[in-house]
Amino acid sequence: GANGKESAQRSLDEAIAAKGYARFVRKLYEDNFLDGHDPNLSGPIIASAMALPEQVCRSLFHSMIAYDAEQLVPALRGCAVPVLALQSTVFGPERVRRPLGQGDASPYLDFVRANCPHAQTEIIAGVGHFAQLEAPHEVNARIDAFLAAL
Repeated sequence: GANGKESAQRSLDEAIAAKGYARFVRKLYEDNFLDGHDPNLSGPIIASAMALPEQVCRSLFHSMIAYDAEQLVPALRGCAVPVLALQSTVFGPERVRRPLGQGDASPYLDFVRANCPHAQTEIIAGVGHFAQLEAPHEVNARIDAFLAAL
């Protein structure tokens, strides 16, 4: 709701103020990749994020927070078409991103299933947040299989 949205937006602004914009964004995007990742893949993504003007980036983050707080649940509950949700990482209680393994629990996938019971949810194991870039063949195979079953 509105209180959660405002609190999350305030927390974001405080984190940016505490670390400085450039340091905050660099760490945020670096943490989306697992140790041992290909720097040729992460480098351009991090550089692209760093090139965004601060006001544009803040506006995008605030918009994502607002969407999650105000529109995500109604969107999932109102979805009448087949849905495939793929996830590769999760934040632990210490707010550190970790990879998911097959069969792992995921609060996000549980949330999707609770609000869109017909959704098919799957884990892409062993890669960072950008699964579509780090494991494109596996992601595409999952999408192809999902579409073929329709």
